Amino acid sequence: MTEQTLRAAVIGAGAFGGHHARKLAAAPGVRLTGVFDRHPERAEALAGPLGARAADDLETVLADADLAVVT
Repeated sequence: MTEQTLRAAVIGAGAFGGHHARKLAAAPGVRLTGVFDRHPERAEALAGPLGARAADDLETVLADADLAVVT
């Protein structure tokens, strides 16, 4: 059996989004691929240190994810 890495996105870069993004980035078998927030600077501040991409539109972040957490 081969292991598959799930691509995860976080929608919302506030306190709860930050918590979920850090947990997803550290989870085995999961890769945080993107963060979206209505405030691009918040998305970038959260995504950058975790190795994810800050997206400036929702469709872009969802297109590169198998799952999304909305916070």
